[in-house]
Amino acid sequence: MPASNEGRDYPREIQGYIGDVLVQSSFGGQFLPESSLLKVVDKIDFDRLLPEASKDLVEFIKTKALRVFLTALLSVDLPGPSLVEVAKSFEKNRLTDKNLPVKDITKRGRCLHPDSYIRCRCAKCSRACEERKGDCPHDPAMDSFHMKEWSKISFENFLNKQWIFFAPVFKTHNLLQFKKELPKETILPFTWKDLKPRIGHFSNVFHAKLHVAHQDECDPNGTEDLDVALKELKNTLSEETDYNPENSWWLEVTALNELRELKDNHLIHPISAFKWRANHYIMFQWADGGTLRNFWNETKDAHLGLNRQRIGEFLEQLCGLAGALRGLHGTNTRTSTGLIEEGMKSKTSPRGGSRSLNNVGMATVPQSSTLRAGPHNGVPSDPAGGLTTTPTSEDGDAVGDVKHWRHGDLKPDNILVFKDSTWLGTLKIADLGLAKQHQFATEFRHQVTSTKHATLHYEAPEAVTNMKEPRSRRYDIWSMGCIILESIIWLLYGAQGLNKFYYENKRFQDHTRQTLYFTTSSHTTDSGSELVASVSEIATHWLTEMLEKDPECKRYTALRQLLELVKNRLLVVAIPSNSRPKEANYRATAEDLYKEVENIKKTASQDDEYLFTGTDRRQVETPSSFSASKKRIPKPKTAQSQGHLGVHNSLAHDSSPHAMIGRTEDSSIDLLGEHIHWEFCEDDLMSARVMANKGFNSLSISPGTTTVCERCLTLDFGSLGLIVSEQFSSLKSRAEVCTLCRLFLSMSRISSTDIVEIWRVKGGLAERNGGAPVLSIYRTPSAANISSERHAPGIPIGFPKLPEISSQTYFQILRQWLEDCDNNHVGCCLETAEASPTRMPTRLIDVEGKDSQNVYLFETQHSQISQVQHFRYVALSHPWGDKAEHSHYCTTRQNITHHKAGLDIDTLPRTFKDAIRATRGLGVRYLWIDSLCIIQGEGGDFEEEAKHMETVFSSAYCVIAATCAGGASSGFLHSRPGRTVVKLEKPGEPPLYVCDSIDNFQRDVIEGALNKRGWVLQERALARRTIYFAKNQTYWECGEGVLCETLMKMRKTFSSNQAALLGDPKFPKIATDSSKGGRIRLYELLYKQYSKLHFTRSYDRPLAIAGLEQRLIRAFDTQGGYGVFTRYFGRGLLWQRDTALAPQIMKPIQFPKSQRYQVPSWSWMAYEGAITFMDLPFGEIDWEDKEVRSPWSPPIPVSTLSLRPHHSSNATWYTTNTREKIDLTVVARDFSASADNHIVYDGGERPTDQTVKCVIVGRRKMKAGVDARRIHYVLVIAQKRGAGRDAGYKRIGVGALPGSSITLEEAGLQVQVF
Repeated sequence: MPASNEGRDYPREIQGYIGDVLVQSSFGGQFLPESSLLKVVDKIDFDRLLPEASKDLVEFIKTKALRVFLTALLSVDLPGPSLVEVAKSFEKNRLTDKNLPVKDITKRGRCLHPDSYIRCRCAKCSRACEERKGDCPHDPAMDSFHMKEWSKISFENFLNKQWIFFAPVFKTHNLLQFKKELPKETILPFTWKDLKPRIGHFSNVFHAKLHVAHQDECDPNGTEDLDVALKELKNTLSEETDYNPENSWWLEVTALNELRELKDNHLIHPISAFKWRANHYIMFQWADGGTLRNFWNETKDAHLGLNRQRIGEFLEQLCGLAGALRGLHGTNTRTSTGLIEEGMKSKTSPRGGSRSLNNVGMATVPQSSTLRAGPHNGVPSDPAGGLTTTPTSEDGDAVGDVKHWRHGDLKPDNILVFKDSTWLGTLKIADLGLAKQHQFATEFRHQVTSTKHATLHYEAPEAVTNMKEPRSRRYDIWSMGCIILESIIWLLYGAQGLNKFYYENKRFQDHTRQTLYFTTSSHTTDSGSELVASVSEIATHWLTEMLEKDPECKRYTALRQLLELVKNRLLVVAIPSNSRPKEANYRATAEDLYKEVENIKKTASQDDEYLFTGTDRRQVETPSSFSASKKRIPKPKTAQSQGHLGVHNSLAHDSSPHAMIGRTEDSSIDLLGEHIHWEFCEDDLMSARVMANKGFNSLSISPGTTTVCERCLTLDFGSLGLIVSEQFSSLKSRAEVCTLCRLFLSMSRISSTDIVEIWRVKGGLAERNGGAPVLSIYRTPSAANISSERHAPGIPIGFPKLPEISSQTYFQILRQWLEDCDNNHVGCCLETAEASPTRMPTRLIDVEGKDSQNVYLFETQHSQISQVQHFRYVALSHPWGDKAEHSHYCTTRQNITHHKAGLDIDTLPRTFKDAIRATRGLGVRYLWIDSLCIIQGEGGDFEEEAKHMETVFSSAYCVIAATCAGGASSGFLHSRPGRTVVKLEKPGEPPLYVCDSIDNFQRDVIEGALNKRGWVLQERALARRTIYFAKNQTYWECGEGVLCETLMKMRKTFSSNQAALLGDPKFPKIATDSSKGGRIRLYELLYKQYSKLHFTRSYDRPLAIAGLEQRLIRAFDTQGGYGVFTRYFGRGLLWQRDTALAPQIMKPIQFPKSQRYQVPSWSWMAYEGAITFMDLPFGEIDWEDKEVRSPWSPPIPVSTLSLRPHHSSNATWYTTNTREKIDLTVVARDFSASADNHIVYDGGERPTDQTVKCVIVGRRKMKAGVDARRIHYVLVIAQKRGAGRDAGYKRIGVGALPGSSITLEEAGLQVQVF
């Protein structure tokens, strides 16, 4: 009998309620949280849902088959009576929640019941059904689905819906809970996952949120989901054929499970581990404070707030870390190292027993087992990094049953910060298992551990000197010494001091054999040559400087004792060894470290002066650099290790911040060491000219009077030095009546118990001697008495209150800047330039008179130099902005006639309107705006005009930069924020004005959003002078420095030419005046910086630098294009993705089909992403000129093979030329896949479905030896997909390979690389 609609309404209501409480999983699908299951039961009226059902049946459903029944409810659309029959069948056949997940019984031979609607109807199954007469081979509980209510569709719904109620609950005390892989249909109970993981070599780590009800230690009724770190192991590693993610996961899970027994609060502990959809996961608690290095970087001025409490917290956490390391290392004294220390009793070689928990088996070891127990070929196995357990002894001898662990990769990036009520938080050692998963056995690793998998910066010297010997637990102690030293530097001198220490690394010429902490040299012995390590002079210098000069360390203090511990016990090269003579002083053990730190902490708890002397850190200078006056670190004379092959950190895959230390250049000013110092200087002559201009009225921009105390009226602002030193409480009391004291109080960032100091520095007033000005101080003489003003020596003339934007006074200042530069700055203005332009812009905008409502697009007809003066124009540098928010007002083929006839200013975007106002205000008739003066869109001349950006900006009378504009609709002539001004008046003297300092060109312009645009780098480099319209004020920049609208002058002082390059008004004169090596480094820096900039349209990347590249090609007197010069051809080809700044892959740019030029794969301009260059030594490479031929090369055969020339080439073409071929003609060679360790692939890994070869670009010079030992710098190429045997190749990476890895004995294959 058909059921009524009323009978179905209530089941549908419950279905809707269940749907409402489902939660979306971040991995896909929806699940019912455990905490919602009982809510659903409470919601259901079983008398209505299951009419006339017995109490026993309802009890059975509630207690034993709730999930099964709810799944059925969602799967079939049945009225109440029919649902009762379904429930009865569940009870009859004992189908309960324990039977979940139900398996599919609709497949052939699984269900043979003659009345079942879900059984297979094929002939074979029908015969089997007859023979068995209703008996089914499946679980009897599945007989419940023989009912007519179950069609194939409803049963399939059941199979899908059951997973809603089956999301796993993770048990923190059972790490091995999910040994078997979760079914692929499982819905993971994560409510959020960050889409941008931290990418590592072996895993990706996601920040995720686990539903609160699916972690057994959480409150199931809680509302806050649990933040977790979800580590996902990579399924394949292109360079490791023996890598097995299943073995690796099981190894790590086993290790972590055993480590839980330590129960140390300073070790990171896992929450759970599981496998799902062929992926392997381990879940940890999320460190909300990031890493220790993150904390250092974020707390940059830690030294300014240093006090007893903070040092005490540091000691507490350091003691905790030392205790955790002691727990890892164990305390068994019957190790081989212990026996050696007792008198060298054991004379046998160390034997196997170090079991690597992160080791992937070699070919000689079964792939199913990665636990390497016992010796192999007489040499113990030992990984280069990552956690290791020693079930026998520390260094290999079988002694006892005690397990010992070695971390192997301790560094600030592997120490996590968990926030709590303290300043520092709780520090925990992490990366206990997976960090170094791939390392091969020691006996097969005849090279230094690759920096792809470990960080040499924190590695102990035995990583280089004793590569074939197993590493002891004291390896970790050296790393701890490095971490403690850097922590103390950060505490005493802040992040700036720590970066200064890192910068010392640039002194090394070979980063494969020496670090900031140790150096090596070759010594001759009876058995041959060996490397001997010693503590570096840099580390010794910094330790000595702090111990002898820093007031916190000269006395008997906690920090001094820590430094002495580092110097005398931790950074010690010698460790016990059977193969070496006994030495008096060995590196400390973890037990020694813990006891020493514990004693220091105990003493500090009893003596406040010992804990902290109370010295004001603002008065203390950072230790001097290990300067050039001292002995320069020598380059080792030994043959280079194949583990680093001259690529240094530029080929490292470690993307942590410290991996950039030792790089030659980088965009980060601190890590580069390329500091741009802004020096404030008075320019009263220029200021006087502005104020002496007719019509200027100083009173119109001067602030009103203020109330100032007697003490402030007596302050001497004219001399540099300390002018105020006062207790905070006293200054606070004065501030109640004195406006200036109130201003002093607002600039102070100290606590209420300290002394407030105000220093007079260049540019204003600062909190410390030599600090950046926080307040400015000016005088504003009357226009009639400027030249004779002598009443305030040392006080600059300036504007305490800026003029109104677009006012007469405002534009008067701007015009004065231009006039002064025209008259006094040779080389800045166009008329006095050494190089003359060869081309005017094709079009300009005629802004006519200042009252005109219309402007006109004007065709210049490519006027030559004789007309430049007549067509003096201003060029606008501006952001277009997001098209969804900003009008992209353009000239097209359709409207160009209209634009020539006249444009109503009111119809233009605000940024264009402001540009017209500014141009008129400067007294210039013509204006150039890219989107109006270049025809955009189909049929336009953008590609042609983009090639001439060099002359557009270098020929401009002035460039105006819309620095504060977000896009075309934003505008840039906005009112500026006001600032507090205090007026000081003394009898018989002109007034002085103290106000908030707003003179910050670095922040407002250099680091502004506009300077992150790709097009702007070229515009800024080529412009001779620029006016920047910033948020806080307007700036002028030319070859003589920077002028602020306040009338303050700033000059750039550079630590090197690298930082000065873009500020060169005669760009690139700084480069051309440099040595050959200097030119190379400068153009590399330029391209590296450019590659990090942003584009609205990524395919503009080649165009936006084409003009600047043309200038460089002429200046270097060479040919080239697409980022490569023939003069430095080999180096230009050896660019690579910047693994430190951009660990993501290089993404090929999708150029429009209408584009008339091609960008070759061998150019970085064909990709999105940051690049760098191999750090190759000068004068030590033989560059290949036969097996690699550039597009500019003469048409001669390649190599010595009898090969026909491919094509001729015009040696004068540039980037974006449309008529030239761009392919390289090369000889391609095979190479060993094992050499992948020394290759950086543009796509992140070696392609598996393409033919991969290498092209030799250069070789390391050798005075003697065979080619197989030489390092070869190569371009790595792959045959294009879907092409025949003779098809072209494309670039996929670069590398530095030993000759033994390359097929050199054969002739090679001539191919073209496009």
